[in-house]
Amino acid sequence: MGEVRSLSHEVRQPDRIWLKDHPDLNEKWVQDRIVEDPSILGLGDLVLKDKERMQPRAASSSEEAKSLREELYKIAKKKRRLTISGREYELRCRIYDSFGEHAFRLEWKVAKPASKPRRQKSHS
Repeated sequence: MGEVRSLSHEVRQPDRIWLKDHPDLNEKWVQDRIVEDPSILGLGDLVLKDKERMQPRAASSSEEAKSLREELYKIAKKKRRLTISGREYELRCRIYDSFGEHAFRLEWKVAKPASKPRRQKSHS
């Protein structure tokens, strides 16, 4: 029979890092580590297809942007119905905070048929 060897492995609890106030580490640093080695996520073999990029931001001071925001605030207060190619849809808007600014989430779905107004009974 072969010799039984004792292997010594060091088990270590990972340190928690708070990125919010860290002087050197930030979200970009974390993203770069994942790009270097996606296996650190512990999800098995992963292939990185794409990574986050900055999206161009609409000029928030333009008249078009102001008009769009006004419409979105109105839709957030009262949903809208719209017709596209003969099909009626319901449009809703939810507002949430994103880094101290309002962000808008638009949802649209096929509208249920509008209920017909009830007729008043005549008292004769």
